Amino acid sequence: MSRVLPDSLPLLAGPAEASEIEAALGVALPTDFRASLRIHNGSNYGNPTPVPLEYLFSTGEMVEMTRAWHSEEDPDIDNPSVMACPIDEGMIHVSGPVRPTPSSGDWD
Repeated sequence: MSRVLPDSLPLLAGPAEASEIEAALGVALPTDFRASLRIHNGSNYGNPTPVPLEYLFSTGEMVEMTRAWHSEEDPDIDNPSVMACPIDEGMIHVSGPVRPTPSSGDWD
């Protein structure tokens, strides 16, 4: 990254402990991901971003989002009418069929 995106380096958060996220999620992380966490624990908002996103999640945010996806606490996670705008705007990319919503006019 210092060679390709040197201006992004100050946005990176300090290193993370891979074993903590593995314990929290009950999974073993791939070797390359563990190596990445030894370098940084996500990034802060700012420009230029290190990836084509607003920022990189920290391990805490990864755990939080994974738990939300596996829980019933956030009914909007799987709600197509909520997710339609980010999909249409190209902010979220999906593979496979997307269910139509009442506002889409595809209920024939």
